Amino acid sequence: MTFWENFSHICDIRGTKPTPLLKAIGVAPNKVTAWKNGSLPKEEMLKRLAEALDCSVIDFFMDDYDYTFKIDDNIVMLERGYKGLSESQKHRLLAYYYSLIEGKE
Repeated sequence: MTFWENFSHICDIRGTKPTPLLKAIGVAPNKVTAWKNGSLPKEEMLKRLAEALDCSVIDFFMDDYDYTFKIDDNIVMLERGYKGLSESQKHRLLAYYYSLIEGKE
């Protein structure tokens, strides 16, 4: 996998897109085009991107999406679903979750 393929896939997993991520960390969005065309970020930029995406720099260069942070599609789905809940729904869901792990359900 190329840097760009991995970077954009990790962004998807994290629920963001490359351009808004770059804007959020104060980087010119024109970097997206350069990276799509095969350019690689410098070491300091790789570190900033990894920090922003809560992953390791090595994850940008892995083959077959074998990332070190090992987030699967179910976790991504759960995270996105949780973020869309109201506060009362979140409380009910967490109460149910705790009852499951304590063996009460």
